[in-house]
Amino acid sequence: MPAPVPDTLSFLTEVCARRGWRLSVLDEHSGYLAAVSDGRAEFLTGAGAVCAYPLNGATAATIANDKAHTALLARRAGLRVPRGEHFFVTPRYRGVRGPGREIHDAVRYAADLGFPVFVKPNAGSRGAFADVAYDANDLIHQCAAMAAQHPVALVQEVVAGPEYRILVLDGDVPFLYRRTGSVLTGDGRSTVAQLLAAVNRRLEEDGLPPIALDGPFLTRALATAGLAADGVPETGRTVEYAARRNVSGGGGVGEFRDAVPPAVTDYARRAAAAVGLRLCGIDVIAANGLDPDGFTLLEINANPGLGGVARAGHRAAVLDLWERIADTWFAGARP
Repeated sequence: MPAPVPDTLSFLTEVCARRGWRLSVLDEHSGYLAAVSDGRAEFLTGAGAVCAYPLNGATAATIANDKAHTALLARRAGLRVPRGEHFFVTPRYRGVRGPGREIHDAVRYAADLGFPVFVKPNAGSRGAFADVAYDANDLIHQCAAMAAQHPVALVQEVVAGPEYRILVLDGDVPFLYRRTGSVLTGDGRSTVAQLLAAVNRRLEEDGLPPIALDGPFLTRALATAGLAADGVPETGRTVEYAARRNVSGGGGVGEFRDAVPPAVTDYARRAAAAVGLRLCGIDVIAANGLDPDGFTLLEINANPGLGGVARAGHRAAVLDLWERIADTWFAGARP
């Protein structure tokens, strides 16, 4: 059976076909490295660890991959971000860092900030290892879980409210959408444990860590819902299994808008400019709807995934975005 086609190649196959461009798959085993040519110029693209978007410079993309640096620059630009700090979760790099950033410092900081806190890898993606810690034991456990892959954790205050992903291209917002929670949906037959096992199989196949049945967030969500691990939710009943809302990690696409208020565009332009990105996904908690005065900026993603958006019924918008990206790149490449 052939490997699945990465989303980026799927989109570009259609865009190239309608524009008469040539798409060359350079790594035929994975499809994670490719080139697009209009006959005069060529750009590289791909999936996975490859930044798919040729408009983004390396410095800006790598800065955006560091959540602590991104928050620093957003704050410098006058944008509200959650209170938070980064801490090292392993002894690695101890010789090249100053004091005050160890696990015990993270516990003390979280206590001063006030539990619960949100904990996630400083350079992670797709919501892997991101969760809420309700006490010091949760925090230590979550840091230990990520340590093999991520040496630095970000500890932040929990900010409540709906979460939006805003797509930005050269100061314009082609679309935005609300990110909905990661939920188990009852079918009237399967237990909570069985539903979670099915979710975990999909997560592991996609390279993401599984969700623990006894994890702090899910334990509290089940208690609130009056459910147990061996309980059978009725058909259509939902319960959130993780605090993250990443579409690639199990979240969904809610409200979708391809026409946004000018104030949102202005905000997005400032956020993208803060890190120097031309194409990015900006994640915000929106306390007052789409009024930027109520926004709290969570992250700026230099390599935003678009597969979930397409599968939610907005493939045309994704293809149009990729066509604009390619047109812009080719225009800049011509003498």
